[in-house]
Amino acid sequence: MRIRSNMRKTIAAGRPINRQLIQALVMTVVVMVFGNSFTTNSLAQDAEQWGTDAKAATTQAAAEKKDMLLLFTGSDWCPPCIKLEKQVLGTSDFIEQGQQQFILVKFDFPQNTELAPELESQNAEWADRFGVEGFPTLVLVDSAQKPYAFTGFRDENPKDYLAHLSELQQVRETRDEFLGKAAAVAGLERAALLDQALSALDKNIVDVYYQDLVEEIGALDKDDASGLRTKYFAQRDREIRQAVMSNIAMVARLREPSVAVEFIDETLANHKLPADLWVVAMATKLRLLRTLNEVEQANELIDEMILVEGMDPDSRQRLIVNKAFYLVSLGQVQAALAELRSQISSQTENLLLRVAQGELLDSQGEYEQALEIYDEAMTAAAGKPAVLIEVVGAKADALVELSRVDEALKTLDSLVNDETVPGKLRAEVLLHKSLLLRESGRRRAALLAENKAIELVETPVEKSEIQKLVDQFRRKFDKPGGN
Repeated sequence: MRIRSNMRKTIAAGRPINRQLIQALVMTVVVMVFGNSFTTNSLAQDAEQWGTDAKAATTQAAAEKKDMLLLFTGSDWCPPCIKLEKQVLGTSDFIEQGQQQFILVKFDFPQNTELAPELESQNAEWADRFGVEGFPTLVLVDSAQKPYAFTGFRDENPKDYLAHLSELQQVRETRDEFLGKAAAVAGLERAALLDQALSALDKNIVDVYYQDLVEEIGALDKDDASGLRTKYFAQRDREIRQAVMSNIAMVARLREPSVAVEFIDETLANHKLPADLWVVAMATKLRLLRTLNEVEQANELIDEMILVEGMDPDSRQRLIVNKAFYLVSLGQVQAALAELRSQISSQTENLLLRVAQGELLDSQGEYEQALEIYDEAMTAAAGKPAVLIEVVGAKADALVELSRVDEALKTLDSLVNDETVPGKLRAEVLLHKSLLLRESGRRRAALLAENKAIELVETPVEKSEIQKLVDQFRRKFDKPGGN
């Protein structure tokens, strides 16, 4: 600036400086740049009340137990900063009230003015401490320099801006109220009060500056009895669980079964998993135990899995079916049937168990008993198309074993003609029908069923899937020597 250049020349020449003239010239420039609303008094107050020595300010805040208002600004180049200081922060109205509520500290980042190296370093350090990347940013911290609110430019008058800061300060008061109550209690009660304290704050602030309290809440509610563990650690726990499950899968695939079983036990002793993931991990262990021919341990494990809380009814039934067919694989058919009967009587939802019972009787040649069970299951499966087609298919096969082929075809047709059943499922039933027709030498009727199956599905992907199955049928049955 020309005024500063002329002042340097005067000093260099050893001529006396007319300080009054220089002050007048400086104020002329200030008025030209910022307008007449900036008075000498307001500028003087700004310089006096917005401190720049962070260490002195923190000492004062601690001594007076007063909050600090930290202003991060670009005073000579940032338009919103200049406007905010001119309109609000540099006015006597703001400073008079602001200094009663806060220790005011300014961290300036000018582009046209050189700062002392120590001041420049201090400002950069504090900006980094609070993650300040844009200007103007105002950070509200307590007397221990713990932040509780961030704000910035607002096109308001000093009174309204002060009201805004008072609202933010109320956040700290609410925080402190619950922290004070938490100090007098322990356990889940303390966790709940700490949660209320943190709930007053912005989540982003909590994530960065209050991790000590977050960790304490997690430790106090480690079993998620109050749901606070999930509230604060859902993402972290999800990532940990994914890693645990990946490690279990890898070890089970690469290590000896006995080593893998031991690893699973140790891992789950250190990591509590939700019911669905625990069951998946146990399913891996179950497979390993069966590989090791540890029949008793395998059955005990599956009993434990069946009783786990939080499992949906269908998953529980599939586990029971799994156990029953495992017993069958060991030659214990009657034990498997007894297990299914026992579970059917004790489980409120038992449709899948009844289907499995019918299939097991079917496999033992007990077709009439199987048909009775299938008929009961078909009634229970109304509204569950995926299960219904399984039951209908099983019934049809049992009827074929009794040489009641036409009755089997009618059973399948009852589902094909049910328009409440999705087209793709009806198409699968038609392919089942086609197979029975071809095996009984009715090729023309089978071709019609196959063509209708292709017509029933709607999407190109589904049509392609059904067409592939139809092609397989035709290659098998229509080639020389085929059935």
